[in-house]
Amino acid sequence: MASASRAARLLAWVRLTHPFPVLLKVLACAAFASIATSGLPSLVPLAALLVAVCLVNAGIGALNDYCDRDLDARSKPSKPIVQGLVRPWPALVVAVATLATGLAATRWLPWPARVSAVVYAAAGIAYDLGLKSTRWSWAPFVVAFPLLPIWSWTAVRGWDRRLRWVYPVGAPLVLGIHLANTLPDLASDRRSGVQGLAHRLGPRWSRCVCWGGYLVAQALVLVRTRRPTAPARAARAGAVSSAALLASAILADRLRSRTDQSAALAWHFRLLALAAVPLSVGWLLALTHDSH
Repeated sequence: MASASRAARLLAWVRLTHPFPVLLKVLACAAFASIATSGLPSLVPLAALLVAVCLVNAGIGALNDYCDRDLDARSKPSKPIVQGLVRPWPALVVAVATLATGLAATRWLPWPARVSAVVYAAAGIAYDLGLKSTRWSWAPFVVAFPLLPIWSWTAVRGWDRRLRWVYPVGAPLVLGIHLANTLPDLASDRRSGVQGLAHRLGPRWSRCVCWGGYLVAQALVLVRTRRPTAPARAARAGAVSSAALLASAILADRLRSRTDQSAALAWHFRLLALAAVPLSVGWLLALTHDSH
């Protein structure tokens, strides 16, 4: 029984760091780095990048659980701190130490990548420490997530002026993902006093802004990839695929039943998260081969 208890506590510490989202970000950054170099990047900067991305995101996740422990006690009883498997103060120490170690790992990266890491970490910390419950809840996401491809690119290839086009497409796309992810929790969040952007907009306008963000991103990619090159064609195909998935998400939302609305919103988010993949990958491929 004691062995089972130790195993449960060990698993709780792993869960504290939000391992699945961290893994997805690490894999995404590995893919971004490979796209930037059109192949396998150099081992040292790639390893430093992936270690830093892993630890910084794990620290942000642990800090989020520490800051939200009172809110989670009312709405997410399965969280490690709420269950009593992880004590709050050790969780905070682990969060700070993990963040600091992750930022220290960027010493082997060029300065633009180090700056990207610091800004990314600052955005995540700001969200955890209070922006989540304000009208600015969207800002850390819009700042941080488009930084992932920039962080990855500059780690293995250095700064490139083409990267200035990441934010015009990434910002509205990330805003859409953020709103879609928040929609299923609107009711429970409001009962707990959370007043983020989606909560202030309400369900109807949150959907409109969410879908509009995707449409803006897709339109920008189509406009910017009019040249008859293979990467441009791949980007346009990604935008079209993304638009088809957006249409599927809207259809799933419109056909939702009153008895199973939460499941419909879950599918709505999954389809929109999937719609971001071909758009992002195609756009980065086009940027990599864009000589203008």
